[in-house]
Amino acid sequence: MNGNKNNMFTPERWLTSFLCVWIPQNISLFGAGLVQFALIWWLTSATNSAIIVSMAAAIALIPKAILNPFIGALVDKGNRAFIMIISCLCLAGCSIILAFLFLGGIVQTWHVLITLLIRAIADTFHNKAMMTSTSLMVQPHHLTRIAGINQAFYGVIMFVTPALGALLLKMSSFTTIMIIDFAGATLAVLPLFFIRIPQPSSYNQSNKRLNFRLLLTDIAEGFRYLQHWPGAVGMLVLSAMMNFIMQPYFSLIAIFVRATLQGGEIEFGLLGAMVGLGFLSGGIILGIWQGHPRKMVTSLTGMMGAGVAVMVSGSLAFAGIIPELACFFLAGAMMPLCMGPIQALVQKTVKKNMQGRIFSIMECVSTSVAPVSLLLAGKIFDIFSPEVWYIGGGLTAIGIALFGFMKRKIRNLGTVASY
Repeated sequence: MNGNKNNMFTPERWLTSFLCVWIPQNISLFGAGLVQFALIWWLTSATNSAIIVSMAAAIALIPKAILNPFIGALVDKGNRAFIMIISCLCLAGCSIILAFLFLGGIVQTWHVLITLLIRAIADTFHNKAMMTSTSLMVQPHHLTRIAGINQAFYGVIMFVTPALGALLLKMSSFTTIMIIDFAGATLAVLPLFFIRIPQPSSYNQSNKRLNFRLLLTDIAEGFRYLQHWPGAVGMLVLSAMMNFIMQPYFSLIAIFVRATLQGGEIEFGLLGAMVGLGFLSGGIILGIWQGHPRKMVTSLTGMMGAGVAVMVSGSLAFAGIIPELACFFLAGAMMPLCMGPIQALVQKTVKKNMQGRIFSIMECVSTSVAPVSLLLAGKIFDIFSPEVWYIGGGLTAIGIALFGFMKRKIRNLGTVASY
C-alpha cells in the first residue's frame, strides 16, 4: 500500500467500498446500545444509587479522558482494519462472558463495572480507526454529509435501543441482550477481512518502528498542531465545558426517572428514545443542510439550543413526563449540530496522518471533565435534586455559546484554507 494511488479509493468505487464497511459497523452499534441501556438499568435497579450509576458512566469515559492521545497515535501508526477487528472481538468477548454470568444468576456490580471499562477501551480504539479511515474512504466534498448521516444513524440507535431494550427486559432477559450484541460485533468483523481499509501515504514509513518515546513525540506533535491552529484551543475549552454540563443530563436519565418522575424502565426507555429521535432529526437536518459555511456557527447554535432545552427541562420537571419528552428531544436534536460540523472540519482541514491524534486529543480534552461532572452531579442528585443541575447547567451552556459567538477566532475556526 504505497502512495496515494493505492491508499485512496477510486471515485467510481468509493461509495460501494465505504458502505460495505460502514453498514456492518453501524449495525453492531444497535447491540452496543442495547447493552448500555441494560447495564445502566441493572445498576440502577440493583443499587438505587446515583453515585454508583455516576461511577459506571465515569468508568466508561476514563479511556477517552486518559488514553485517547495514546490511542490516537497508535491508530495513526497502526493498521486500521486490524485495530477494528481486535476491538470488535473484544466487544464480542465481553458480551458473551456477561451472557453466561446473567444466565447463571451470579453477576455482580464489579463484573458490570469492569466490563464497561473494557468495552470503553475497545470502543475508543474502534471509533478512532473508523473515524480516521472515513476521511480516506470518502470524497472530501461529502465529508460533512457523511458526518450528518453518522449523527442521524446514531440518533436511530439512540431512539430504537431504549424502547427495544425496555421491551426485551420485559419479555426476555439480560442474557438475550448480551447475545444480540455478540452477534452484532461478530457481523462487524467479517467485511474487514475482505474490504481493504486505506492507510495514510506515510503509513509504511511511520509504522516500521514504534516505541514509547516516539509515541510521546507524536502526541506532543498533535498538541503543537492544535496550539498553532487559530481558535482551536478556545473550541476545545468550550467543548469541555459543554460536555461537563451535558454528560450528566444524558447519562443519569435513569436516576432522574426514579427520583423525580417516579417511573420505571418504560419511562427510562421513553426519555432515552426521545433523545435518540432528537439525534436522528438533528443528523438528518445537518446531512441535508450541511450547516453554515463557517462550521463553528452551526456548532455554537447547537450549544445554545441544548442549553435552552436543559434549562427548561429542569424548570418543568414538576409537570411530569410530557414536557420532559419535548425537552430531551430538543437536547438530542442539538447534539449533531454541535458535534457534526467540528468532526467534518477536522476531517477536511487537518493532515490525514495527523487526524487520529487530533481527534483523540480533542476527545480527551472534552471528556476529561466528564468523570468529575458525573460524580459531582451524582452527589447533587442525591443531596438536592436533578433539577438543580439542569437549571444551572442550562444557563451556563447558553453563556458558553454566547461567549463563542463573541470570539472571532472561535467563530471563524477552520475558515483559513491554507492551514
